[in-house]
Amino acid sequence: MKEDDNEFVLYEPTKSVSYGHQAREKNARRAWAQIEDFLQKWTIAKLHDSISLQCVPPYDGPVKVYNEFRAHINRTLGTEGEGLWHFSPEDLPRALALAFDEEKWPRQQGDGPAYLRFTYDFEWATPILPAASPLRRGSSFTITVSGKRIFIQPTLIFPWPIDSGIIQKFLSDIGPDAPIQLREGYFKRMIPTKNGEHRVLRIAKDRLVLGPGIVLS
Repeated sequence: MKEDDNEFVLYEPTKSVSYGHQAREKNARRAWAQIEDFLQKWTIAKLHDSISLQCVPPYDGPVKVYNEFRAHINRTLGTEGEGLWHFSPEDLPRALALAFDEEKWPRQQGDGPAYLRFTYDFEWATPILPAASPLRRGSSFTITVSGKRIFIQPTLIFPWPIDSGIIQKFLSDIGPDAPIQLREGYFKRMIPTKNGEHRVLRIAKDRLVLGPGIVLS
């Protein structure tokens, strides 16, 4: 069996939770600092080129905050945008600073007025990974900054079988640093099939050792 046909574990929230979690830190600035620390400590990450900042109108009520925030972005950037701006990876700090500026206005119902979205792809930065396996890659965080909070949509690939002592230790190690609370119900066993694909199996509760930062659900 080829190395890339091996069993592995996938972590992926379901559609019922919009495929993600609110960051553990409720304040957007503190949440971003925790995300940065986690990526630097545990991953080799690459930022996608597509970074977009929108000014989101309110679901109902006056549009005063929307108009003021849009004007603030245009003044800062020297643009005349109607509500959508794109940034290069090098300009992510500038985009984040504008999104964090939401705190200058009252909190809105739902999202907004900022809606910043970007994605990091990464592999785990640990010497215990299979060196040549494509399963080193494929993990990602899609991050949304809006409503003074951060929402993270994770896809996490752990390139070991669930019975491996390595994955149990690794989950315990990363749990305290993870910017989201990993939930038991979103872990899946990915079993190789004869046609080169994988089928999904549930993980029995007694097969997964939960470390700090991982909760039952």
